[in-house]
This record gives sequence, C-alpha cells and structure tokens, in this order.
Amino acid sequence: MKASARLAWAALCLALISTAMAAETAAPTQPALHDALIALDKTPGTALDAATVHRLKALINQHGWPTVKDAGRDGVDAIGRLTERAGIDEDFQGDAESHFASRVGIDIDALAFAALNDRIEVAHQRSQQFGTLLALEKGKVVTSPAIGAATANAYRDSLGLPFLDVYLKQVQAQVDNGKSFAEAAAIPRLSTETHPISNPQLRADLHDMVSSEQIARTTYVMKGMKEGSAEQKRIIAIDAAHLPRIKAIFDKVGFPNAAMVGRSGASNFFLLTQHADNDPAFQAKVLEKAEPLMRNGELSRQQYALLTDRVLLAQGKKQRYGSQVEVKDGRSVPLPTDDAEHVDERRATMGLEPLADYLKESDAMYAPATAASSH
Repeated sequence: MKASARLAWAALCLALISTAMAAETAAPTQPALHDALIALDKTPGTALDAATVHRLKALINQHGWPTVKDAGRDGVDAIGRLTERAGIDEDFQGDAESHFASRVGIDIDALAFAALNDRIEVAHQRSQQFGTLLALEKGKVVTSPAIGAATANAYRDSLGLPFLDVYLKQVQAQVDNGKSFAEAAAIPRLSTETHPISNPQLRADLHDMVSSEQIARTTYVMKGMKEGSAEQKRIIAIDAAHLPRIKAIFDKVGFPNAAMVGRSGASNFFLLTQHADNDPAFQAKVLEKAEPLMRNGELSRQQYALLTDRVLLAQGKKQRYGSQVEVKDGRSVPLPTDDAEHVDERRATMGLEPLADYLKESDAMYAPATAASSH
C-alpha cells in the first residue's frame, strides 16, 4: 500500500444524523456515477484493458472518488472490484487504495480493505501486507502466502484491526467449532453503511496540513537531508506554522477522535503533534488524551509509542520503545532506552517490529546522511 471514545451526541444531532444515514443508504446522490460504475463492473474478462481503465479514471476525474453517499454501497463495492482488476495501472490502484484507507470507519470496512490490498499486492508478485489471505493446512489456519506477524501487525495496527495472532485464532476457533473454512475466513463487503463524522471541515484541514508537511519531508529526504538546507528550513517553517493551529484545535475540541474527523483525521492530528517538538509540554497533554483512543483501537498503537518516546526523552527520561534513534559512525543507534533487554517485548505489544529490523531500515534511510537524525 503506496502507509474511541465517541463524542456524546445531543438528541437532535442523533436525529439529524440518522436521517442523513437513511437518505445516503436509500439512494445515491450521484446516480450517474453509480450507474457508470455498475456498467464498468460488468466489463467482460478478469483484468481491465487500458481503454477501460482510461474510462474509469475519466469517471473519477469527473465525479470524484465514490463514497456510499455519492454512489451507493453497490457502487463502492463496484469500484473496489474494478480497482482490483486494474492491475495494468498500479498508480491508479495506489490512488484508489489511499482513498479507501482514508474512509475506513466512515463507509469502508477495515478488513475488506485490507483483503483488497493484499490481493492486489499478491497479484503483483509481492507479499501480502495485512495477512488476510489464509489457507487451511492439516486443520491449521495459516497465512498464504506466509507473512510474519511483525510485518502484518504494523499494517493491521494502522487500520485498528486485531493483531495477526488474534485474527488467526478467531478464524481457527470458528473452524474448530464446525464452520467451513470458507465461512470462517469470509471477508465482508468493502462498503458499509455510512457513519457520518461531525466535523468534516476539520478533517479536511488536518489532511491539508499533513499533506503539506509530508511533501516537504519527502523533498528533504530526496535532496539528501542536508543540515541547514532550504528543504530543512521549509520543514521547520511548516511545523512552526502548524503548531498554533493544532494547539487551537486541541484547546477547542480536545483530541479530535474518529467520530469527529474519521480514523484518518485522528491519525493526522496525532502525526502533526509528533512534529511539535518545540512544545513538549503540549505533546505530553495530547499523549494523555490519546491513550483511551489507543486502548479502544481508534488510534494507532505505533503512533502512540512514537510520541510516548518523544515525550519521555523531552522530560529527560529514557524512552520505552526504542523508536527514537540517532546516527553515530554511520549507524543508527537508539537514544537511551529503559530496560533495553526487554524492548522487543514492549515493541510487540504496540505492533512494532523488532528493534534490530527497525535499525536496519533506519540505516537504509538515514545513515547515509551526515547529520544525526531522530525520527
């Protein structure tokens, strides 16, 4: 893939939302989009040819990416199948996956999206990522193609899915209780009933802020991560401009949760907080409010672990998960870590890969740079 506490609604708001949900479920607001997707989905053959993919992309350019509100549940299910069949255009598939991921919990099912992603990856001769593709071998449920738990958990955590061992045990229990493997491993529809969010404007603002900072950071990496460079100064300026905005959001609404801005919006707010290094006291406040969301599966455990380490180090303490590193003598090494002997056990509970693997990845990205780096 090219990576809760609900708000207490007033009775009137609940009534209005229920009405909106009923309307969205009953009829799509863009019937032309719905009908065109259904028609394209009936295109003969397994894979779409270039001309059909071109028509599909033109449709998206005209109407925007389909939602249940716009295209109905069957229209969203159709775009999912069409995306899988559009293997001739991996860029389109990646764009579609990004759209689906951003709407998990709103009108996209997390497990169904993960399975779609895994099927696309395997079709391109790559490893599955979420571990949703299973097989029954001598009565035991296993991933097929096989995938390690550490890798799968990193991806599963991003969607709030249970870790791989829990998922396999759930499917295994159903098989052991007499269900067929096909029933036990069944994947739901991609679309769900719409779960409206209360603050779509804030969701859009958070998305825009993250997009701008990620573009800046990507440029910085591509330009060699040079100390004092224009690219580094650009990152510093963007983070400085975002800090008062996210502090104002926090003061007004607290931590914006999934009911308010969707799962991706909550994740974006947390990412912006990760980069508020000039205000560790603010980061600590956000971390405290984030914990119940993390415990509920509404917020990534990995993100929570990263901010935990940042806050602890800023307080002059040792980090807990070894996520913050620096480059010394061309190698990535963790900053001071509490009880380092058991760090991998703690990392596993947060869906993080073993520290040795993490350091290898850090070396590949950061060690070539001359400057020390923490991330």
